[in-house]
Amino acid sequence: MSPSDDPEIQHNPEEKIFRDIFDIKLPDAEEDRGFADRIHAIFTGKSRKTYYLMMAIYTAILGVTLWVGFHFYRADILQDTLFWGVNLLLCGVVIVAFELWFWMEMNRNSMLREVKRLELQISLLRQEATQEVDPKN
Repeated sequence: MSPSDDPEIQHNPEEKIFRDIFDIKLPDAEEDRGFADRIHAIFTGKSRKTYYLMMAIYTAILGVTLWVGFHFYRADILQDTLFWGVNLLLCGVVIVAFELWFWMEMNRNSMLREVKRLELQISLLRQEATQEVDPKN
């Protein structure tokens, strides 16, 4: 049974609008989404190709960081240790920058979701107010 065939939704237009926007039922909307759901939402949005590219670059940099770290701990000479140590530090900074970017994207998606939820609530309140003022409709 598809959501549009559900007789409960056909009689309740607010829930149909809400389901179309958020793809969840109205009572579940108040619950906060988990971390896994937020990550999944990033990779299913309009910019998913960008996120996949960034995740591929992140994975490559993580591999380089592990390789540099291996060489850092295997270095015998002070100059080699310093060289690999500085590179390990730089790779660590890049990884932290990528993680911060992903966290900011998850936050942006959550904020957009909340703004859409507020827009829906405002439109529903406006609709209720116009029905109270003009009971003919």
